[in-house]
Amino acid sequence: MTDLQLKEIKKEYEKIKDKYNLPDFNLLNAEFEFKPMQVDSSVIKHIARRMGEKVIYFSRGIDAVLFSFGNSLVLSYENKMLDEEEKK
Repeated sequence: MTDLQLKEIKKEYEKIKDKYNLPDFNLLNAEFEFKPMQVDSSVIKHIARRMGEKVIYFSRGIDAVLFSFGNSLVLSYENKMLDEEEKK
């Protein structure tokens, strides 16, 4: 992402930050690594999309450990290490 694109996103974000009581842009960008936006996309939709992508990424990893059915030797081993209480 170019500095200009990042500045444009940040400028649009500042407009909605107070309205929705959102955290600092730099904090969000460090966590969710915003990509260049499409011209017709709104900032809030872009942020929500990136947050959703990250949640899905981590949930797939957790799913693989908790619900492995012998697909991977490593995942099966890790699954055996967790007791039922830890899985909850």
